[in-house]
Amino acid sequence: MAVGGNAAVSVVRAAKAKNEAGVAVPGESKMIAEVSGWLDYQAGRPSHLAYQAKLADTTHVLMCDYDPALAELKTQGLSAVVGGEPYEVLLIDDPMGMHGHLEIYLRYVGA
Repeated sequence: MAVGGNAAVSVVRAAKAKNEAGVAVPGESKMIAEVSGWLDYQAGRPSHLAYQAKLADTTHVLMCDYDPALAELKTQGLSAVVGGEPYEVLLIDDPMGMHGHLEIYLRYVGA
């Protein structure tokens, strides 16, 4: 059964570029995936903070259909855009390795 959802999400990776002096500078972001899912506010829910210290910064979680390519991604440099608002991707979790859905833990970074 598909998860569905009400949020369209673009997952992007910041490109690494260097200038003439070899100094890292922001480059064009590369589109990794577009998914739809359910975005839920998580900040202030201690039951979700017990998983890992990394999740202490989580403000939202996105539940979406399982995608093996997305599940295998390293989260460093990954961002998500939901409704024009930017989020940092903290963790992509395939709960209990069942391949039923993904839980993507996000930290809101918009102004």
